Amino acid sequence: MVSTDTGELHTQPVGFDAARLAFLFEGPVPDLPSQVQFELERFEIIRSAIRDRTDQHVRELQLKRESISFDGHVIESELVRTVGPRIRQTLVSLTDTIIEAVDQALPSIQTAARQLRDAILGKYPSQKIIRFEAKVGGPALPKKTKANV
Repeated sequence: MVSTDTGELHTQPVGFDAARLAFLFEGPVPDLPSQVQFELERFEIIRSAIRDRTDQHVRELQLKRESISFDGHVIESELVRTVGPRIRQTLVSLTDTIIEAVDQALPSIQTAARQLRDAILGKYPSQKIIRFEAKVGGPALPKKTKANV
């Protein structure tokens, strides 16, 4: 039996209280609150696409995939024949859109996060701020991948 619960994480909006960052308007990057808001909106768009793709996968692909008897390996042509070309194309398109959106957004998100961290440390130098960094040296992924359904 396939669970159709795609999780609460995907349904709760990201909270942003611009008023709490008002002091940043007077800092070295006065449009930083606007940049943060813009990046959060881009994140929400990407998250919405991920939610749509997850819903398609769980509610359509997995349910139809259960009808295929397999020994751990599914041949793509058999899967496409079972689920239909529409579901496959929808999932491939959504996956490609997500990959492209993340690739395009990541540099500016990282810049805004670094500027926000620097601005907060400038205002509150004795505070500790958590910093997340990309993992270096992991397996390389090709820039453009073909989505596997």
